[in-house]
Amino acid sequence: YRHDIATGVRTTVFADKGVWGVADHRGLGDALRLLLVKAKGAAAREYFEYLPATGALTPLLGAGEAVDYAAAYAAQPGELIVRTNRFDDFRRLYRWKIGADTARASFREILAPSGADVAGFSIDDARRRIYARVNDGGYARLVVLDAATFAPLALPLPQHADQVVAGATTPDGRFVTIGIESGTEPRVSYVWDWERQALVQWVVPSAPEVDTAAFVRARPM
Repeated sequence: YRHDIATGVRTTVFADKGVWGVADHRGLGDALRLLLVKAKGAAAREYFEYLPATGALTPLLGAGEAVDYAAAYAAQPGELIVRTNRFDDFRRLYRWKIGADTARASFREILAPSGADVAGFSIDDARRRIYARVNDGGYARLVVLDAATFAPLALPLPQHADQVVAGATTPDGRFVTIGIESGTEPRVSYVWDWERQALVQWVVPSAPEVDTAAFVRARPM
């Protein structure tokens, strides 16, 4: 549904049968495009582009496939960022032009860490940066890419950061929340400011009911 905050009027935007969600969106008004995802099972998903102004629904990825896809609009018009394990034992991150076929050659690899899985990703609303969560031997590593060039971007983190995840970003992409776990204290939340290149801690970890002094950091066997 679309809910008008000023008037309180709710209108139906899309009502096809199935388990649907909005994976991403671009544009405003009559130029609005919705990237819709339809769940087909525990891992399989189908992606469509929907134009609310015309009601046109175009299938993009996953139709008739038992494949794990996750997708979002790229910074480049007419392209998607796609995470999938369709072409490898591990999930990789690719760019894919909307309307192209789904052959391997149509997917251009942008993040493929050796021996590791891209467990998830997001892109900020301003289409400035891509945040990828990499499962590196059980550790959650954060990889940040420039959304225009796909070049890796440095984001300094505390040395005790074992598990790192990116959270919400501001609409302009300047700030991003970062969650860090070390195994010796509760998760600590930070905010990274790309403009000032500053990491600010927002939460002081507290576990008064547990003595964390005896906790040890996990290490791979």
